[in-house]
Amino acid sequence: MWEAPEGVAVHDVHPVPGGALVDVGDGVIALDTVTGEERWRYRRPGRVARFGVAPDGQTVVLSCFTAERGFQTRRFVLDARSGRLLGEYDVTVGVYQDAGEDGRGEQDLGSLHIRGVETLTSGARVVADGERGALSARDLADNSLLRTREGDPRCVEHSRTALGDLLFQAVTCADELETDSPTERTEYLDSAEAETRVVALDARTGEEVWRRSWRTRTPGWEEVRRYGT
Repeated sequence: MWEAPEGVAVHDVHPVPGGALVDVGDGVIALDTVTGEERWRYRRPGRVARFGVAPDGQTVVLSCFTAERGFQTRRFVLDARSGRLLGEYDVTVGVYQDAGEDGRGEQDLGSLHIRGVETLTSGARVVADGERGALSARDLADNSLLRTREGDPRCVEHSRTALGDLLFQAVTCADELETDSPTERTEYLDSAEAETRVVALDARTGEEVWRRSWRTRTPGWEEVRRYGT
């Protein structure tokens, strides 16, 4: 029976082909779920670490955080079966605060936004370029730019998720959303008719596979969720 190392807390367990990954706060420990034996570990003591697994279960991306304005993270890309290091690089992600004017000549700091939110596909990190649905796909191992997809200035992205070979994106679109003020966008969405879209993209090429759209007066914050496996 496997036991966590002394003084180490288990935060989460994630299934992968042939085993499980244990989140121990400063890294990850891989277990054989048949025998309970430890297969490999990758830890960075003294750092806060989180990890994600590509949809095919073959690659683990470990992020070690340092607190800055937003977060500077060191990414360690690992083979899920062996723990072998495939690549490492620095990435800046995090939360920033919009400092636009509120109509009275004063700074409006009421809205927080996410910069650099990413979704893992089987070969890439798909990263948001702003709020308008623009995306960049970067190679998992070396972070090189693979491709980009332009956003629509009339749209705001609400969520994104990967499933198999598809990447799903949910956006809300309206002419008045071209404003850069987050307060004005929120007020407009609360009162006007808009178009909500769910777009399926080929995760390998970035090309659109299909889309569904519908009109709604108060779209709220649409979200794409995965069901099943």
